[in-house]
Amino acid sequence: MKTISLKIATPVLERIDAHLEVHNFSTRTEFIREAIRDKIQQLESHKFEQEMRGFLKAHQENHDVKLAKEIKHDVFVELEKRFGQ
Repeated sequence: MKTISLKIATPVLERIDAHLEVHNFSTRTEFIREAIRDKIQQLESHKFEQEMRGFLKAHQENHDVKLAKEIKHDVFVELEKRFGQ
């Protein structure tokens, strides 16, 4: 694990502190690590959804509606497996 240093505006830090005990975080570092992991997962999920929408749109433009519906189902099953959403 690498150590990084960052500056956080006082109002943001106060908001983090307000959530520490309420959400059972033992340290600010733990809170920030989880926030970073959540953001990365959100970005990856969004990218995957965008790619799949493009793929589905291409199939729908080819008038292959039945196949597109099957692919759409498979895509969202895969999303659920990968991201639990």
